[in-house]
Amino acid sequence: MGTRKIWADEEIALLREVYPTHTNQELTDLFKRNADAIAAKAKKLGIKKNMDVMYHKRTENIQRKNVEICSRDIEEVSVSEIYKRKDWLFDNYVVQKKTTVEIGEEVGVHKDTINRWMKHHDIPLRNGSDIYTEAVRKKIGNHDQTGERHPRWKGGRFVGSAGYTYVKADGHKEARFDGYVHEHRIVAEQLVGRSLREGEVVHHRDRNRLNNDPDNLFVFPSSSAHSRFHHYQRRIDSNITEEDYMRTIYNESEAK
Repeated sequence: MGTRKIWADEEIALLREVYPTHTNQELTDLFKRNADAIAAKAKKLGIKKNMDVMYHKRTENIQRKNVEICSRDIEEVSVSEIYKRKDWLFDNYVVQKKTTVEIGEEVGVHKDTINRWMKHHDIPLRNGSDIYTEAVRKKIGNHDQTGERHPRWKGGRFVGSAGYTYVKADGHKEARFDGYVHEHRIVAEQLVGRSLREGEVVHHRDRNRLNNDPDNLFVFPSSSAHSRFHHYQRRIDSNITEEDYMRTIYNESEAK
């Protein structure tokens, strides 16, 4: 068990000065101590954060992150981040007149998350008589105009705004409210010979979300494994295959 590092008088004086207006990460970098130790010392000294400053800094961090996301080409933005882009949200909610529920289902997040990002980007939510889009009103009022009878029928296949192909698959366990499912997940199920398990991620080897050829798809057991593969391939070995990574890197790390 290591000895505790004693706080010098100079450190305490500096802590009193900077603690209210600095983030935990900034304090950790400044004092070379872990965040818990710094917070405990601040509490003992009766020092509190300036919440107005902290809120401003968090807002700035969000804005910087959003600028970074928006600076990338939209094809390079993952589904887990694309709903944070103002242009994408505006196109889906205002131009295409989708509901926040529909947008959330498309990218795999709750409608409340979409609502928060709408508020962050100052995109006003519909209310009152405008709460239902024209598309939703038609769905409510024309239950018989579904499938091939619908005036906008496209053969049961379309590309969503996140860049993935959807196909009509009524009854599929992953079907949306309108019966559509990501095509790559259906192809992957045929590839592995079973239904995909909860949490499994279907990966496109060539990064082309529209290329759902079985040879271009690989099923990772979790989003964590998928993210770690991308990190390893990007930072360590750009030539490693998905199979080799799972067999020699991921499985070994999990066994430790």
